[in-house]
Amino acid sequence: MQQALVSRGVAADRITTRGYGKAFPVADNGSPEGRAMNRRVEIVIADENGNLRSRR
Repeated sequence: MQQALVSRGVAADRITTRGYGKAFPVADNGSPEGRAMNRRVEIVIADENGNLRSRR
């Protein structure tokens, strides 16, 4: 995802990536469907001061 954003003109120093893996699942990993739901990308947008925008 980071490379895709950079290739579209977003400055790399404005992007932070984190992998949470098993720490924050949204579904049970005991089934293929649950594992599929846990393979996701979440994007959080912050301003210059690091303040997060509200979710919509």
